[in-house]
Amino acid sequence: MVRVSKGQFNSQKALGLASIFSKSIGVNSGIFGAENELKILLEQLAYCRQKLEQLDEIIHQQLMYAAEAEKLLSIKGIGPIIAGTLLGQTGSFKNYKNVKQIVKVAGFNIVENSSGQHEGEKHISKRGRGRLRHILFKAAISAVCNIPEFERLYKYKLEQLNKKKKVALVGLSVKFLHAMFAVVTKECKFDGNLVLQGLPKKFLDAGNTITGH
Repeated sequence: MVRVSKGQFNSQKALGLASIFSKSIGVNSGIFGAENELKILLEQLAYCRQKLEQLDEIIHQQLMYAAEAEKLLSIKGIGPIIAGTLLGQTGSFKNYKNVKQIVKVAGFNIVENSSGQHEGEKHISKRGRGRLRHILFKAAISAVCNIPEFERLYKYKLEQLNKKKKVALVGLSVKFLHAMFAVVTKECKFDGNLVLQGLPKKFLDAGNTITGH
């Protein structure tokens, strides 16, 4: 230390600092309290997880009485929370003439700026139900994680169309809503192949064989 400081630090000062450091660094008087606090937090986390699982089961049991919920739950990536919130926000899908009406209710319909420096730019209206929009966004994330075709479509939007992640997920939210609407109203099974319709053959050939769900 004396050499590195070029004489500004002498051996006496160095020894004094060493004495101070030995008493201040590595003090363990608070470790016991910190360990107990962490233990309590972990116990609280475990309790919350247990309650969430119980709530999830209650919702699932209640949804079993709704035919539309059963259809939604048959789609991979759709759990009781998403299905329950979705139907709670929309009511029966069969009350809508087409899926575009639900898209508008969610505020996912596309509008165009008519004034200002952003004139002509398009964006979602966000004039609908925020909670519905939020659950559809979560459903899109779940679809990307659980359904290979949606994962590939997401990859296509990011890599080939250079979409931002959030913009791509908004598009997938609407796409997934179309799929859910078809499953419920037409009483059919979810077909992942339909998700990739219209994509360039070159992109599709680059991946593995597409399998339905």
